[in-house]
Amino acid sequence: MPDDRAIAEMVGQTYDAALGDEDWAVVLRRILELIGGEAAALHPTGTPMAADIAIRVGCDPAYIPLYNAH
Repeated sequence: MPDDRAIAEMVGQTYDAALGDEDWAVVLRRILELIGGEAAALHPTGTPMAADIAIRVGCDPAYIPLYNAH
């Protein structure tokens, strides 16, 4: 489990990305490190968009069209 310091740093890095000062892909990689995940995706909206602008780290490219169709 991540400690309080690691979680606080992650929150700060997330705020930095939201302000445009950090790359979202870096944030996703850091989250994966903290929780021991293998893949992550960040979608800017809860509804499908005309263009796929999601940020993905470690995702199988063959799965992306299936996920987007869902």
